Amino acid sequence: MNVNINYLIYLFCILCIGCTEEYPAPVSGYYGDHMIIARESIGNLVTGVYEENEQCRFFFAGKVVGNKANVIRWPYGMRDKDNQFGVLELTGTNSFKLYFKDPVPSCAEGNNFTSESREFKNSKAINWNFIRTVESPNVIVYETPDTTATILDTLYRNQVLKVIKYRKKFAEVYFDETNSKLGWITLSDLRRFPG
Repeated sequence: MNVNINYLIYLFCILCIGCTEEYPAPVSGYYGDHMIIARESIGNLVTGVYEENEQCRFFFAGKVVGNKANVIRWPYGMRDKDNQFGVLELTGTNSFKLYFKDPVPSCAEGNNFTSESREFKNSKAINWNFIRTVESPNVIVYETPDTTATILDTLYRNQVLKVIKYRKKFAEVYFDETNSKLGWITLSDLRRFPG
């Protein structure tokens, strides 16, 4: 009789494990008015930026495994100084909650990113693969991946860029807020982890 009960418990455990639905990592794009996400094509690495106001803005990054990602958060310009650890929890296809042990100060809308964080849902998918920031004080944006090409614009340190692809020593980026202007900047002018 004990063998049958153990067997039933074993089957029950197998069935319960299989009942949890696993969601894919969120797609790149906008998640409401203040959140942007980039999912890198290899390894389910997710980078993001939340920018509500001057005091409530930060970067985060983590690798999605199952329905969660352990993430690290840091304020603009302080990648190695003020890191906070947290969790990105997938709540459905292209939706998630993001929370940290310590609340994010100065955030409005009743969202301090604790375990009571609101859900973020994809409001507009965009085809970018990485989020990076400008490393150099001044960066030239070229029309093609060539330093002799037509100059389109100049960017400044810590500006957030959405990277489409890399080619040789260049990155193709959206360099405006509306994602309508594409250009190329040298890889040496990008910061690998934003901020």
